[in-house]
Amino acid sequence: MFSNCNNLINLDLSSLDTSNVVNMEQMFSKCNQLNNLDLSSFKTSKVKSMSYMFYNCSNLNNLNLSSFESENVVNLNGMF
Repeated sequence: MFSNCNNLINLDLSSLDTSNVVNMEQMFSKCNQLNNLDLSSFKTSKVKSMSYMFYNCSNLNNLNLSSFESENVVNLNGMF
């Protein structure tokens, strides 16, 4: 979804409906300028894969995953 967005610094996803998402693979991978990301509004109960979701996010200093549910996730390869 946002993979390889090299100049992306800030992103507000508070109104994004993720309640039916099953695949979050590489969602933010290689967003190497992204600094702050609040995903506390994400609904992840149906997600099966989060592999490489934050791969190579080298400037990510603040990440809020407080609402993440991972009981159905079967693939976390290289998530961070």
